[in-house]
Amino acid sequence: MSTTQLLEMVHIAEVGVAIHILGAWPGNNVDDEDPWLRVLQKAAASLERWHQQHPTLNRCRQIVQAYIGGGTQYLTAAQGMPSDMVRHAETLSMDFMWEYKRSHTVNVATLKLPRERGGLGLLDISARNDAIYLNWLREYADATENRPIWADVVDEILHRTTLDCQDRVGGRTDMLSNFLLQNWTPTSATPTRENSRPNSQATGLPLELKMMVSVAKRYGVTVDAPFIAQEARLSNSVWLHHDRHPGMHPRLNPTQVACLLDNHKVRTVADATESGRQPGRGERPHANRCNCACPCCHTAHRLYSCNDLNACQKTTRKIVSELGDKWGGI
Repeated sequence: MSTTQLLEMVHIAEVGVAIHILGAWPGNNVDDEDPWLRVLQKAAASLERWHQQHPTLNRCRQIVQAYIGGGTQYLTAAQGMPSDMVRHAETLSMDFMWEYKRSHTVNVATLKLPRERGGLGLLDISARNDAIYLNWLREYADATENRPIWADVVDEILHRTTLDCQDRVGGRTDMLSNFLLQNWTPTSATPTRENSRPNSQATGLPLELKMMVSVAKRYGVTVDAPFIAQEARLSNSVWLHHDRHPGMHPRLNPTQVACLLDNHKVRTVADATESGRQPGRGERPHANRCNCACPCCHTAHRLYSCNDLNACQKTTRKIVSELGDKWGGI
């Protein structure tokens, strides 16, 4: 099949046009609420038909669970649910529970409580959605070979939104990895194609990532364990490390940062530990100055184009020494 024939068969969606595939509506710069209006309109029509049967309060709860809960769960898991649509769904639920009366006898918070606490166990859409987003975070935080490919794409998108640590990293986003393991916070902005600088705020993050980052902040999600194996500690990024001694957030010299990243290729705690080792004894002793002529500094200049090995070693030793006992302690 020729390229021309293939192009004639393939439909390329335009910007702003959502494509219905496998029950979801993906697209570039599409209206996040548009597919949800159709879903909730369908659910509202079903609730209206059931209302004609005058179901009991408990039966209403079951109907809400089936049509509001069941009708929205898949699309939420596929592409997230906008906050306005969450409020709209809860309004539909409460109106149906109280036969579309203007006043509700019992508030929604009480109805969501379990029966043993005086509630009815009504579907809590926000809590259900948070559970879905936390499951996304669980897959995103997976550091094994089973980590999904989409998590690497998410890393790249989030790295381009980082604004709050530019003064500490000298504008270097290539030192960023997983925000759950580092001391930086993704913002709600991402750069356009025309302006790919990290501080561009032209467009917003995709809805799915906004929800995932939001739920991580709300519940204080982090990667932790009672004991961290040495292999995990050494393989973690040394830059903007999330486990530092209180008050230890050093502002690094951009020159040393660039040299360590570009010349010494320091990325992990293991890289920094090795880079910060004191030179061994040679024919000529090492001197703690930029123009040291010892064999180690001469080799560093020849292999890494490093003009001040002493300063680079001091920087890496300082970073490693400030790591916390659980994730540091090398």
